[in-house]
This record gives sequence, C-alpha cells and structure tokens, in this order.
Amino acid sequence: MAEQDVEKLRSEMNQLREDLRGLTETVRGIASSQGEQAYERVRERAAGARRRAEDMEQQLEQQIEERPLSSLLVVFVGGLIAGLLLHNRR
Repeated sequence: MAEQDVEKLRSEMNQLREDLRGLTETVRGIASSQGEQAYERVRERAAGARRRAEDMEQQLEQQIEERPLSSLLVVFVGGLIAGLLLHNRR
C-alpha cells in the first residue's frame, strides 16, 4: 500500500513539473510579446520625434534663408543676453 502511495506521489510530482514547465513557457511567451510591443511603440515614437525635429529644422532653415539679417540679429541679441546673465553669476 505504501509503495502505491509513493508511486502516485511521484506521478503527481512529475505531472506538476510538466505543468510548471508549460506555465513557464507561457509566461515567457507573454513577456516576450509584451516586450516586443513596447519596443515597437518606443521605435514608432522615436521615429515620430525624429520627423518632427527634421520638420522644425527645415522650418528654421527656411526662416533663416528668408530673413538672414533678422536671424543674425536674433542670434546676436540672444548671445548677448546669455553672456550678460552668465557674467553676472560670477
């Protein structure tokens, strides 16, 4: 009788191991899928940010080409203000 109980317990333990292996594989699959989806979302957002930055760069270049003296004056005044602010901090 005791041997039958031990064999039944071994059988149940083996079944439990198999179930845990299956569960582990399922969890890995879900985690991998979630990771891939998150990576794809990050990639899409980075591409969108890159496009917006390129658009802004083109707009800035166009404004500089259309008004070179005004652009130069704005940069000069901005540098002057930054220089005065940094100089006063010392």
